[in-house]
Parts: sequence; C-alpha cells; structure tokens
Amino acid sequence: MTQRSSEGKFEDLMREHAHLIAYALNRVLQREHRELIADAEQEIYMALWNQLQKGNQLEYPSSYIYKVALRIGLKLKQQAKKETLMEPELTERIPAQSGPDWMTMEVLNVALQQLPRESERAIRAYLMGYDHKEIAALFNWSEPVARHRIYRGLNKLKVLLRGRYVPSEG
Repeated sequence: MTQRSSEGKFEDLMREHAHLIAYALNRVLQREHRELIADAEQEIYMALWNQLQKGNQLEYPSSYIYKVALRIGLKLKQQAKKETLMEPELTERIPAQSGPDWMTMEVLNVALQQLPRESERAIRAYLMGYDHKEIAALFNWSEPVARHRIYRGLNKLKVLLRGRYVPSEG
C-alpha cells in the first residue's frame, strides 16, 4: 500500500466512523470524564494509523474501531481514577457524614496517613464509594487482596480513631 493510499484510507475510515468513536467514548467516559475524549480520540487515531501503516487489512473496520475506542476509553478512565486517588487532598472529597464533632476531615486524614500505603489507598477509594471489585481493578489487585486491604484497613482505622480521639470508657 502506498503512502497516499494509506492516508486516504485512514481519512475515509475516520470520517465514516466518527459517530461510532463518539458513541463508544461517551458510553465509557460518561459525564465525569468528558475532558479525556480528545486524548482518547488521538490514541484511537494512532492505533488505526499504525494498523494501516503495517499493511493490515481491517476485515470489519466498524468492529475494530469500536473495540479500540472502548479499550482506550476504559484505559484512560482507569488512569484518571488512579490519579484522583493519589491526590493528597483526596479526603476533602469524601462526603461528610453526620457524626461526632471530633470526626473532622483533618482527623481522618491524619489517621489515614498512619496506615500502610496500600491500605490507605484502598480505604480512600472505599470512602469515595468504590466497591472491592472496582478497587481491585483500579489497582490491579485480585478481589481477595482488595477485600483484605479494605477490611484490615478499616479495622486499623477504627483502632487509630478510637484510641486517639474517643475518650476511653471506665
């Protein structure tokens, strides 16, 4: 395939499948990750361009483009979630629960920082509303490992908060 014909074929495929790419990315990225659409489109274009440059014939281009769009969208969404979980001010995003006055975000953040790093990450994600399956996928852990880190982390967090901030009974 010549350089010109691969460029022409690429442009035709992009024009013909633009709606499919937009649909797939909107489905995966939804409202909370709209800012990633432009990056995802670029990666999709690069993946298709690389396939055409290698001389690979796409027997079912719609299926290929749709699968690539979903895969890249999911990858970027997971990366964005990981970056969010690593932000130091994450505890400010955890919704405040009604409870004793001593339970402030500052106290929670101090207690979380005393946990082992992996437990801290698991608990921060859990407090943001992720379940153990999502946490496992997010950090590339198995589900039992994620459950274990959440369970143990919550127990350690309770001990830290009780021992330090709750007056002992008796």
